[in-house]
Amino acid sequence: MDVRPRAAATVAPAKAPVVTTVIAAQGKTQTVTGIVLNPQGLPQDGAEVVYASRSHPIVFTSRIHDPSAVYTGADGRFTLLPPADEAVVIGVRAEAGYAQATPAQLATTPNVKLEPWATVRGIVSTAGNRPVMNGTVRLSTIDPLFGLSPSVRFDYTARTDALGRYMFIQVPPVQMRLLEGGGRPPAIVRPKAGDELDLAKPKTGGGNV
Repeated sequence: MDVRPRAAATVAPAKAPVVTTVIAAQGKTQTVTGIVLNPQGLPQDGAEVVYASRSHPIVFTSRIHDPSAVYTGADGRFTLLPPADEAVVIGVRAEAGYAQATPAQLATTPNVKLEPWATVRGIVSTAGNRPVMNGTVRLSTIDPLFGLSPSVRFDYTARTDALGRYMFIQVPPVQMRLLEGGGRPPAIVRPKAGDELDLAKPKTGGGNV
């Protein structure tokens, strides 16, 4: 499963781990079950499912699979045993997309439908409009309620090429903070599911930024 936004260079896919169905938190737990569906509404095999809480933060920074994750089988089903005494959010990622839900939502509707990943690209240049080569660009999700509410976070970095270009693929369709460096203030972007957000194009009003 290839789940890391990356720069334009090609990286070999990570090897999918063995499918697991249950992982337990320490202390008193609750049983959370669900069925992961792809964007077409069919069961998603091999989706990575995690839970995040204040005591168990999840930050996806790479294609490395989280050691606490479980993986769906061919029927898309999963079972998690997160703590029962704190707020929890369930995050799901796969090649087809990303989704998240709360245990309360899954108790009412067990299906979790993935939204297609987005792509974010742009160009970093100097005040004189010269491209910045090998610059670091960071794209990260914004913590809800200043980190007081549980969330599955994404925090990615990419390097610009000789023309100052960068690209992140497999970006979740949520509000994110983009930092291009070079003294520029951070920008808030919200890529739409399945879309490509090209920040190098002139803005025409509306859109994702």
